[in-house]
Amino acid sequence: MNISLNREANKIRNKTMFKGCVHKDFNCNKTTSHAHSIQNNRFLDKIANNNGEVMCIDFGKLGLYGNLKLQKVGRKKASIFTGFCNYHDSSIFKPIEESEYEINNKEQEFLFAYRAFALSYYERHSSYGFMNEHLEIKQKEKHVDIEEFKEKVSFYKKHLNYIENMRIMMNKNLDNKKHYKISTEILNWPKNYGVAATSMFFINKDTEGRVINDPSSYMSPFFFTVIPQDDKTIVLMSYLAKDKQRYEFLYKQIIKAELNDQKMLISNILAMNVENFFISPDKWDTLPLKTKNLFLKVLQSTMGGEKPRLGYFKDLNIFC
Repeated sequence: MNISLNREANKIRNKTMFKGCVHKDFNCNKTTSHAHSIQNNRFLDKIANNNGEVMCIDFGKLGLYGNLKLQKVGRKKASIFTGFCNYHDSSIFKPIEESEYEINNKEQEFLFAYRAFALSYYERHSSYGFMNEHLEIKQKEKHVDIEEFKEKVSFYKKHLNYIENMRIMMNKNLDNKKHYKISTEILNWPKNYGVAATSMFFINKDTEGRVINDPSSYMSPFFFTVIPQDDKTIVLMSYLAKDKQRYEFLYKQIIKAELNDQKMLISNILAMNVENFFISPDKWDTLPLKTKNLFLKVLQSTMGGEKPRLGYFKDLNIFC
């Protein structure tokens, strides 16, 4: 454990964090919002304990532990990111901030996918800034691994071109109300399991091991949201409508699966792909130790690395 190194990393992270508006236009005001990627007063309050706390990965403390751990955080501070100005944060998301989600409401489903994208845009720009700052430090100190690190930074920079083109497309669809450009498969479970999540990523393989996204060719984004309500849990699995054929497996392998298999598969998706998730402390405490250890092991071992097929971890189910 090296506390001074961790503090230095946090200093750089705060300096290079993206602060702007994903929907920047003439309506933007000059104030960056501390937006919630997961709604505080509609979702996080449904899973918080009596002290108003939820559990999540605390990336500020990640370097202090040999093994990844979940930490308690106040729900008012949870899921905050600086990806919008105040105007767009309050205006864009009204249909999902002020109203309960309605099954098959295309506008709401688009907005959940858009928010997942916006968080991804913020994260990728922040990661690039963080790595680029480290590169400058390594160059000054003449580190031996400088060329390898340059390649990583170059890869991140290329990805920013992809994410910027996607930003333009998503904003055009939002402005023109082309909500049909996003397709969504839905799971509606009749119990609140104390989990909330939102993320955009690229699924590697389906349950049969078939490659869904190959980094050497066209990559198709996947937008994932878990919504906790009073008496239910809703899972939204969204993708670009033009990629419907690529994501046919969602219906065939997840939607049509038995309930316990659905829960296992969604648990696999969370552990292998989603860092922006929150769970009720009360729910986490009641999970079997074996389940908690497996979830954290999968989360840590697959973070930023190769993923096995979906459902590979057949004993993993946090929705029990």
